[in-house]
Amino acid sequence: MLVDNIGWGDLGCYGGMAPTPRLDQLAGEGMRFQNYNVEAQCTPTRSAIMTGRLPKRSGTTFVPLPGQGDYGLSPWEYTLAELFSDAGYATALFGKWHLGDVEGRLPTDQGFDEWYGIKNTSDEAGYTSYPMFHETGYPAP
Repeated sequence: MLVDNIGWGDLGCYGGMAPTPRLDQLAGEGMRFQNYNVEAQCTPTRSAIMTGRLPKRSGTTFVPLPGQGDYGLSPWEYTLAELFSDAGYATALFGKWHLGDVEGRLPTDQGFDEWYGIKNTSDEAGYTSYPMFHETGYPAP
């Protein structure tokens, strides 16, 4: 039996079955990413796709733990959202950000007109139940 790896979750311009006419038009008028290699963790991967820069250059090489201070994309980083905004597109992000959780480093500070999601990761809800969490001195998320 031949299994097709193209599914309903893929964009039409990449051979998916779900209709995505606006994204297909955007891909047809610009460029399509055919090969993207991810980092070992989500924060460096997210920063690379948002900025087009290596995580080492943007200082986002690891997933920070609670209490490690301000982290994520620096306010001066130029993101894809800012690029699209400058070209006249409306931008929105829906879902996990994990590229900064303080004012100045949130999606709406990095070029997104609209954002609905979580700042970091949903597993933070369990941090305080971990053995020895309170002894670390980290603030509860």
